[in-house]
This record gives sequence, structure tokens and C-alpha cells, in this order.
Amino acid sequence: GHPLAPSHGIGGANMATRGELRPCGGGRGAGGPGGCGCRLRHFPGAVPRGAARRRALLQALAAELPWESRTIRVHGRECRQPRLVCYMADGPDLGFRYSGLTMEARPWAAAVLEVKGEAERAAGLPPNHFNSCLLNLYRDGEDSMGWHSDDEKLYGDRPVIASVSLGAARDFLVRPRGGRAGPTWRYTLEDGDLLVMEGDLQRHFQHSVPKRKRVANQRMNFTFRRVVHPDPRVAPARGDKPGTSLPWPGGGPPGATKPGEHASPSA
Repeated sequence: GHPLAPSHGIGGANMATRGELRPCGGGRGAGGPGGCGCRLRHFPGAVPRGAARRRALLQALAAELPWESRTIRVHGRECRQPRLVCYMADGPDLGFRYSGLTMEARPWAAAVLEVKGEAERAAGLPPNHFNSCLLNLYRDGEDSMGWHSDDEKLYGDRPVIASVSLGAARDFLVRPRGGRAGPTWRYTLEDGDLLVMEGDLQRHFQHSVPKRKRVANQRMNFTFRRVVHPDPRVAPARGDKPGTSLPWPGGGPPGATKPGEHASPSA
């Protein structure tokens, strides 16, 4: 069977309630790998702790970060990404390319670095496991993320990916790769939820955040990853050497689609 155990079906898709992300038969916040090598763990309201803190963080980051609206190439056509993005990493050499565009790494914002540490602790990972974060700002239910897998070479064969949600609840869909006719599981990710994808999940499954016209409020997603094979095509900004270009004081951080969108490495 499939490694994601569904709950009851709704509208042709399987709906899993909070805490029921059960790859290979695991339970709330756990999910053992079984024989399929896929794992999906869910920690409701875990990062950051405190609803008031999450509201303040969402408002501050939405107003202060250098958000961009990027143009990508999909099936030979250029189109706007249906969300805003901002990318941070340990150094300018950790940028990446996808769908015809280059994401240059910015230095960490202190607040994002704090969220990274909390996500690592909640997921049982060592400090500084993640070295990059792609932030997505969904302004309302019209913004979305197309079907994709985070299977790029720069993240290695079996990446651990942590996704933190702030703000409006949004559906997170999962399906086997290569087939619209297969089952689709729908999970609702709410304010403060941490989702950890690992093992062979990216190899065998796709995920998406579909449009939801009834959603009026914004949602912010932090997607933390570890770049293990930097993309040689991505040169540090302004031709500077990695770890020395401004605004990277000390060489690093403090303390350390539309449907059909191609290989968009985020959730």
C-alpha cells in the first residue's frame, strides 16, 4: 500500500485531521517509516510557541522582509509565481536555480534564525542542521503552490525538510508521483504547525498548496532545508567570494504556481 495512511474521504480526496499524518502507520508527531522508506511527521502548534508571538512574528516579517514576486518559466511560458518569496541561507554560495530563475541567498533575519532553531529542536535534529530557508507569503486564498517534489540534487538523496506555517490555515495535498488518477491526501496545516518530510518521500510523492477562494487572510510558510551539493551554476552576488560579500558580516549568519509549476522547491 501507499505510505500515507488516509483517514475518511471527502469530495474524492482523503482528509486527515490535525495529528493524523501517518506515513507507514505512524501516529501523531511520529510516523514510522515501515517498509516504504517515506516519513511525514506533524507537530500541531509547535513552532513558534504561543499564538500572540506567532501573530506578531507574521505581521513583522510580512512587513519587513524583502519579498519578491518572481517570474518563472512553465512549459515554455513565462508567468508570475502566485505568491511572494524570500530566500535566506548560511552564505551566498547556497543559492539555487529552478524554473528559469535564480534564487540568490540573503543573510538570515534574526527572527527566522530563531524559528529555524525551534524547528530543529522540535524535530529532534541537531543545532544548525538546516542551512537554508525559502519563505513563501500567500497573501490570500488566490495564492498557491503547484504540484512538485523537492527532489533537487542540491538537497541530497533523502532530504529532511521542515515546513513551519504561520497565519491562515491552508490545505496541503499529497499524492503519488506520476499519476492524477491515484489517491490524494488532504491535510490542513494551521498556525504554528510544523511538518517534517523525510526519507524517500520526495522520491515517491508530490505535494501542493491549492487555491482556496474562501481564505481571506495571509499565510507564511518557512521551508527549511540543508543544501549538501551547492549548485555550481549559482555564483555569489556581485562576483564576491562565498562568505565574504556584503551584507554577510563575518562570512555567515549570527551564531553560526500555478498548477504544473516545475520543481518549485518549497511547500
